[in-house]
Amino acid sequence: MRIGLLCAAVSLCALVGTPAAAQVQERTIRWGHLNNTDHPVSFGVQKFAEVLAAKSGGKLKIREFAASQLGNELQQQSAVRGGTQEVFSASTTSLACSARNSSSQARMRSSKVAVAGTRRS
Repeated sequence: MRIGLLCAAVSLCALVGTPAAAQVQERTIRWGHLNNTDHPVSFGVQKFAEVLAAKSGGKLKIREFAASQLGNELQQQSAVRGGTQEVFSASTTSLACSARNSSSQARMRSSKVAVAGTRRS
């Protein structure tokens, strides 16, 4: 979870630190997580929101949705995939399950392509 937060922070700070940052349109990023507002994850989101707002000149803002306000883990993962939510701090357990399911689905797709490819030959 900390690694994901760190990666998101580095990515957005890199974006803000480039000369193109002056051309960034105003945007509010929806960031959901499952923890209460007195949890360290929430403190990290709040600190990141402060840094991002300062570095972007107030053009980029974070709107925190704590305590599962945007739904449970699966609903928020689906929202991120669908583009209705930009960031989600998930538990490592659900991410492992999600990655396992995604990799098994990818294997199934590639085996279907391989089988389909042999039928055409």
